[in-house]
Amino acid sequence: MEVQILPYDEYLKYLKNALLNTDEIRGTTAFWTLNEALELFKRKVLPNRYESAAIKVASSYLAYSAKPSKEKLNIAWWENPYPGNYGDWLTPFIFNHYTDNKIIFQPTNINNNIKDIEVPFDFKNSNELLHWCIKTGLPICEIVKENEKTIREEMQVSLALNNIWETMLACIYKGCHTEGELPGGLFVQRRAFALNKKLLKEAQYNNINEWMAAIKNTSQSFSNILDWVSCFALAVNEQNASFGRVVTAPTNGAAGVVPAVLLYALLFAENKNEEKVSNFLLTASAIGILFKNGATISAAMGGCQAEIGVSSAMAAAALTELLGGNQKQTMMAAEIAMEHHLGLTCDPVGGLVQIPCIERNTMGAIKAITAAQLALQSTPDLALVSLDKVIKTMWNTALDMSVKYKETAEGGLAMQIPIGLAEC
Repeated sequence: MEVQILPYDEYLKYLKNALLNTDEIRGTTAFWTLNEALELFKRKVLPNRYESAAIKVASSYLAYSAKPSKEKLNIAWWENPYPGNYGDWLTPFIFNHYTDNKIIFQPTNINNNIKDIEVPFDFKNSNELLHWCIKTGLPICEIVKENEKTIREEMQVSLALNNIWETMLACIYKGCHTEGELPGGLFVQRRAFALNKKLLKEAQYNNINEWMAAIKNTSQSFSNILDWVSCFALAVNEQNASFGRVVTAPTNGAAGVVPAVLLYALLFAENKNEEKVSNFLLTASAIGILFKNGATISAAMGGCQAEIGVSSAMAAAALTELLGGNQKQTMMAAEIAMEHHLGLTCDPVGGLVQIPCIERNTMGAIKAITAAQLALQSTPDLALVSLDKVIKTMWNTALDMSVKYKETAEGGLAMQIPIGLAEC
């Protein structure tokens, strides 16, 4: 069996031709089965580093027919977000073609394709990002969007962002409507289900939109809003702890903060624009880039400050901009959020992303909202601590932190809770 490696642009041309050529589609088995993908790995036809991505893509593709319409293929494309969840390469990248016993395979490393592309507004730290904002007058979200448009069409950017939010929202909804015990042996009970039921009382609804409308009709008191934000964050990370589908933001263990804050903004915040959800995500990503460049987003390298701390900073900045804050206030919000997560350790009980990880997402979300409100009521030019300084401090703290507090479950809270897990 021959494996043909196609450059990314050629692969796109191949897909487009396949979609437009009815005869070719009729003669094509469009998607691998999971077993076929596994068999290729056993025979070492494909490099092992693509295994998890190939299996996940192959599995999701099983839902689509051998004669995909253009609409269906676009759905398949965006259901497998490119880079992030599977590393630095694009997905979907498997398209099976049995003509002449060849398999068309696309495991292109995105870095190899775009490393020579010059973006209009390159930045590696907050000073450089602020420079472009001042020079162009653009908000942070627009700076990021313009950079994205150098490697994909604006419509593709919008579709991907919409899919990310729809996936986040679906995750929250499912988490709020699933009860029971989380797997893993710690016997942790889900809480989002009961909290959602308690807060909605006897409200009736049949879908996500009706559920959101019902939430809007609940009390607007401070305590009620806090309960809802916590509920949203709990829901996401309970889904993560039970093998549910989440959006990495910037990690799975911290995936509840950004969607919880965004849903809070849509349901409870004033002066927001519901059509600017994509801008929220773009701004959040810019802050994530800054921490990735200047420090780390891995708890294994920097403790939980690198996950919950970064996600809180991302959400704080995005919320600030959504509520009308300027570029400096947006960066100030990110700085405030991270400043008060510095030194946070990663000490998961039993090595599972449950205790204290799930609750920490609620704290990260609440801190993000507080940081945004503080920044909106502040004058950034008077601040003594910049975002770049706090990023550098976070990295220095990560370097000083004992390995016991870096996702090893060998220190902190993980050593205080007795567990009796069966050996695997």
